[in-house]
Amino acid sequence: MSRIATLITRHRLAVLLAFALGALVVAPQAVFTRDAAYRGIAMTGTDAEEYYVARIQEVYDGNPRLSNVFLSQKEQIYLVPGLSENLVARLGQATGMTAVATNVAAKFVLPLVVALLVYALIFTLSASIPASLLASVLVVAGDAVLGGPRALVGVLTGRAPMESFLLFARPINPEVSALFLFGALLILVHFFFKERRPAWFPNVVLGLLAGGALYISPFVSSFLFGVFGLSLLWFVFKKDYTSVKALAVSIAVGVAALAPYVLNLLALRRLSVYADLSMRQGLIHTHAPIIGFWLVALGVSLFVWPRRFLAARPFFAIAVAALVILLNQQVVTGLAIQPAHYHWYITKPLAGMVLALFAAFFIERVFISNLLRRASYGVCIVLLFTSATLVQRDSYRAQYANAVAAQAYAPVLSFLKTLPEQAVWVDRTLSLYIPMYTKQDVPNHDFVQFDLVSQDFLERRLLLEYALRGIKAKEAFATMQNEREDIARRLFGVYWRDQYGSYAAIPDSLLAQYADDYTKSSRESIPAQLRSLGASIFVWDTKNSPAGDMGRTFSTKPIFSAAGFEVYQLATTTGEAL
Repeated sequence: MSRIATLITRHRLAVLLAFALGALVVAPQAVFTRDAAYRGIAMTGTDAEEYYVARIQEVYDGNPRLSNVFLSQKEQIYLVPGLSENLVARLGQATGMTAVATNVAAKFVLPLVVALLVYALIFTLSASIPASLLASVLVVAGDAVLGGPRALVGVLTGRAPMESFLLFARPINPEVSALFLFGALLILVHFFFKERRPAWFPNVVLGLLAGGALYISPFVSSFLFGVFGLSLLWFVFKKDYTSVKALAVSIAVGVAALAPYVLNLLALRRLSVYADLSMRQGLIHTHAPIIGFWLVALGVSLFVWPRRFLAARPFFAIAVAALVILLNQQVVTGLAIQPAHYHWYITKPLAGMVLALFAAFFIERVFISNLLRRASYGVCIVLLFTSATLVQRDSYRAQYANAVAAQAYAPVLSFLKTLPEQAVWVDRTLSLYIPMYTKQDVPNHDFVQFDLVSQDFLERRLLLEYALRGIKAKEAFATMQNEREDIARRLFGVYWRDQYGSYAAIPDSLLAQYADDYTKSSRESIPAQLRSLGASIFVWDTKNSPAGDMGRTFSTKPIFSAAGFEVYQLATTTGEAL
C-alpha cells in the first residue's frame, strides 16, 4: 500500500490533471442537469452517441449479444460486437445507474483513466514528467490543436467552432477502445522496449487486449497486431530472441482470442443480406493510397527526433510504420472500410504524444532556469485547457436548443416504459431517444441500416415515411431528388459517401425506382404498412408532425394523450417482414 501511495505522491500532478480532464469532458452534460429546462433527458451531441447508448440499454434489457438492437429479432447473430457496451452496462448495473446515467458518468471516469494511461506510456518512454503531462492533455483535450492551424484559429476566434464536444466525450469509441489501445501499448513498452524481462502474465494480457479489442474496434485491434508484428521483426533484427519468443506468445494468445469473432463472421457471410450489410458499413473498392498531414508529420519527426528522447524513437517508428501499412493496405487488396477511424482514434493521439515530446525538448533547450521551464509548461497546459474549454462551450451552445426540445419527450417516454416490449413507430428524432430510455424496439431509428435488415425493409420504411408526410405519388420523384442525400444515407449507410465522395452520388435511376414503388405502396393503408414493418405502437407528435386525423386512420382512440403526443395501439399481427 505504501508503494502505491508513494507512486501517487510522485505523480500527483498527473492524477490531478486526469481528474481535471475528466471533469472538463463531462462538464457540459453535468451543467445541463442544473438547467431550469431539464426534465430528465440528457444532453447528447457527440457522433453516434444515441446509437451507443441504445446498445448499452439493450444490454440492460437482456440482449447482451446485441444481435439486433432496434428490431425484435434478438436471436440473430451479431453484426457489430458489443464488448464495450457490455463492460459499460455491467458497471452501470453494479452501481445502480441507468444506461443514460452510466454514459454520462463514463464521460468523467474513462477520459480520466485514458489520461493516466497516456501519462504512464510517455513517462515510461521518456522519463519526463512534463512531457507526459503535456501528452495526456493533448490526447484527451487537444482536439483544437490536433485539428490543425485552421481548426485552432477557428476555435479561438469563434469563427469556426467545434460543435460536437471533445472526442473523448464520445461513448465506446474512443472512450473504451482507447483503454485497450493505450493499455496494450503501455504493457508492450514497459516489458519489451524498456528491456525488462518479459513475463508470462503480461504476455497473456497483451494478447488478450489486442484480440479483445476486435470486439470493440477493428481499427484498434488491427493497429495493435500491426505494432506487435513489426515489433517482433525489430527484436529479430536486434537478435533479442527472448523478446521474440515472448511477443510471439502474445500474438498467439491474441489470435486465439479472435476465434469467436471469426466464427461469427463466417456465419454472417452466409447470410443473403451480407453484401448489403458490408456496403452500408462502408466497405468500398479502391486502390488509392492515403497520406494525411499528421501521418507525414509523424514520419518527418522520426528524422529530426530529439536526442533527449532517442530511446522512444523505435517505438514510434514502429507505430507510424503500422499506420502507413494499415492505411494503405487497399493499394494491394483493393478493399477499404472507413480508414478515417485510424486518423481520429490512433493517428491524432500518436501525433499528440510526439508533439508533447518535441515541446518538452524545445522548452528544455530554450530555458535554462527551472522556474521558466515550469512556467512554460504551465502556460502550455493552460492554453490547451482554454482551447478545450472553448470547444466544450461552443458545443454546449450548439446542442442546447436540441437538448431543451428533447425534454418534451419525458412524458411519452415515461408512458412507453410501462408497456410490454414491442416495436414503436415514431418520427426520427424521438426514435433516437426511445431505445435509450425504454426497452421498446424502434424500426424508424436512424441506425437501423447498420443492423441485420434487408434493403427491401429499408425501402419500405422510406416509403412509409413519405406516406405519413402526405407526399403525393406524382410528387414523389421530385421530392426524392431534393432529398437524395438523406435517402442515400438512410438506405445505404455510408456507401455513397465513401465510394463516390458524396451521398448525393446516388443515381436518379434508383430514385425513379423508389418513386414507382411508392405509387404502388401508397395504395396500401398506413396501418398495414406499419404492421408489415413490425410496428404495433404508433406515436404521433401532434405539434410537429404533418396534420391528419390519426384516430380516423387507426379507427381507434389513443391509449395515451398528453404533452402534445398521442399513442395508438395497432391490432396485433403475425411477426415482422424483414
